[in-house]
Amino acid sequence: MVVTREARHNHILVLINRVLLLLEITLSFRSVKIQLGQIRIYFGESFMTAQLLTPKVDLQKDFKFTVEQYHLMHEAGVFSEGDRLELIAGEIKTMSPIGRKHAACIIRLAKLLEKKLGDRALISVQNPIDLGNKSQPQPDLAVLKPRDDFYEEALPTPADILLIIEVADSSLEYDRDIKVSLYATAGISEMWLFDVNNKMIAGFSQPSALGYKRIDRYDRGDRLTMQMFPDMFFEWEELFYLETTNSIGA
Repeated sequence: MVVTREARHNHILVLINRVLLLLEITLSFRSVKIQLGQIRIYFGESFMTAQLLTPKVDLQKDFKFTVEQYHLMHEAGVFSEGDRLELIAGEIKTMSPIGRKHAACIIRLAKLLEKKLGDRALISVQNPIDLGNKSQPQPDLAVLKPRDDFYEEALPTPADILLIIEVADSSLEYDRDIKVSLYATAGISEMWLFDVNNKMIAGFSQPSALGYKRIDRYDRGDRLTMQMFPDMFFEWEELFYLETTNSIGA
């Protein structure tokens, strides 16, 4: 069956009316304009206008997007290419820009994890994971169980995730207060949070609905081990100051 452009657009409009409910809000998305109870969605040079039909709603407080709705908005061109967004507990969050220290730390950790883990795990860098109907975050690094399709058929779920790593520069408060809680309630067994400004690492384990039950702090001279691979360890110095060693294999 061939779906015409008009039919597809009408389907999207129906979904948007369900999702947005009658909004008198302003959104920062460059390809959407909401004014006087209407939403205008741009498709290249053309656009469509839909009337919003329900009472005034505070989007952030009263409505939560699902993963399906979030992806439909992407398909409809609501977001601009290059927007750094993630879906957290039904809310579309703008991720902080990646600074130089943040980027360097991610590259260093990815290289180190690949060297030490080899074929025992897959290392996913800033890719989405599936945490249920209303959350699809993009952690800086996720250590995953090996899978032949490299997660082409479906995104990793908590059962696939051995370790989550978030690297915080300007986003420390957000990562600590929002992301840590999200990962704990999803049942992800272990998370590390790197504070690149203060050169501190927080290790979280034993997840529960109320958060992680165990928190370990690591500083200079400390050694970290992964719960899933207790025979493998990382020195604090190689995690933050890789350049002080001769090589990653040293």
